[in-house]
Order: sequence, then C-alpha cells, then structure tokens
Amino acid sequence: MSPKLNKTFLAAAILVSAPLFAANAMAAPPTSIVGTWTMYVNQNVETFVVSNQGLQGTCKVLVATLSGWPTSGWYCPADGRLHFIRKNNNGVPIKTFDGMAAERVVGSPDRMTGTYASDYNPTQAYGYYSFSAQK
Repeated sequence: MSPKLNKTFLAAAILVSAPLFAANAMAAPPTSIVGTWTMYVNQNVETFVVSNQGLQGTCKVLVATLSGWPTSGWYCPADGRLHFIRKNNNGVPIKTFDGMAAERVVGSPDRMTGTYASDYNPTQAYGYYSFSAQK
C-alpha cells in the first residue's frame, strides 16, 4: 500500500472514531436528581426521594425525604456536587450528607456516592460513614 493511501486510511479512521471519544469526554452529571433513589447508607438500604429541585441559581435547592424523614439540601448539576441533611421529628439535623452524582452513562442508572456524618444521633456512633445510591 502506498504511503499516501496509508495516510488517507489513517485520516478516515480518526474522523470516524473521534465522535466516539468526544461523547465520553463530554459526559456530565444529570441535570436533575428528582426521583426515587435506592440508597445504601452504611450497609443499610434506605429510600431517598427527591420531590423537588429548584430552578434558580448554580446549585439547586432540594426538597426530599430519606426513608420518610424530612431532608433538605442542594445539588449542583454543572459538576454533580450535592449536600443534604436528614432531620429527626423535631427538625434537629442528625445526618449530614456530602457527595457527587456520577457522570451520566447511556443505558446505566444514575448514581451518586459520598460520605455522611452522624451527628446528634442516639442510635449510631458519631463519625463518618459511606453512602451510595442509584435510580
């Protein structure tokens, strides 16, 4: 094969494959995390339901429940950062969550992961614990 023909095939291969790599490089977290998530909180299964995500600002206010308990926080769609607080019946924060929503992958569930601090919780030792979730 001539060198000119080799260069032509190489150029064609690059043009065909470039969009495939660009699509993966431009993956981003979901624009919304509203919905029902199955959450693994320190090896316990809980349900995280985000019922509303605000429209204003870079980071969006969340209204949610964690296994029925009132929860509030925020989510930044641009980079996937999230923060929310689970409160007890008296409105006292007992778990503070910080994490990231994973970049969206076509055909896979949305995912998030991070840590939470157990504060003011009589049923769990103080400290940091892991969590992960998917919907």
